[in-house]
Amino acid sequence: MPTSGASGATPTVKVTANTSTAARTGVITVRGEGNAQATFTVTQAGFVQPAFLEIDLPSSWNFKGIGDAVGTFVRTDQASWTASSTASWLTVYPSSGVNGTWLAAKAEANTRSSPRFATLTVQAGNAKREVLITQAGAVETPSINLSSYSWEPASTSSAGGFYVYTNQPSWTAASNQAWLTLSASSGSSGAWLVAYTTANTSGSPRTATVTVRAGSAEPRYVHVTQAGR
Repeated sequence: MPTSGASGATPTVKVTANTSTAARTGVITVRGEGNAQATFTVTQAGFVQPAFLEIDLPSSWNFKGIGDAVGTFVRTDQASWTASSTASWLTVYPSSGVNGTWLAAKAEANTRSSPRFATLTVQAGNAKREVLITQAGAVETPSINLSSYSWEPASTSSAGGFYVYTNQPSWTAASNQAWLTLSASSGSSGAWLVAYTTANTSGSPRTATVTVRAGSAEPRYVHVTQAGR
């Protein structure tokens, strides 16, 4: 700081680091013209030793949407530690412990399609560790639905259709008989699929199957029984 100055000037006080654990004080005396003077007492806090706190988790962790859990040992030189979560869907157990205690964090299943976030906080003395938890959204089960699963056309050349619904990007369809053909071999959800038969000149009914597939969803089948002539 300057040791002199003009009226109205603002002096700056700078202190060195206090390496002792005890607080220390100093006095600044400012003298003016004649006998005028003012004193200021400066008290600097003692050095606070950082607490030791260690967990076996990085600063971020990903959970599966179906529900997940993770655990870690908590090591500290403090008498105890506490743990907390910022979200009700992420529970911690136990909420406190001592050096070497196991801490677990458990996430409930995420029923929404979007991911969600929470923070796991472990604190001991003046030390704190935070882990950002990201839980993935729910994974929708692949599925296919058809507006009809059977068709019984007459023996003459016929046409019949049905809607294909799926939560997959696309679907494929195939017939297992040459006399039953399809208007399309693939499409997207909500498409109308038409099946065509040639005339059955036999006196007996005949059968065919249309198989619809979409991603890893369970296939769906349309069973076709065409009457004989």
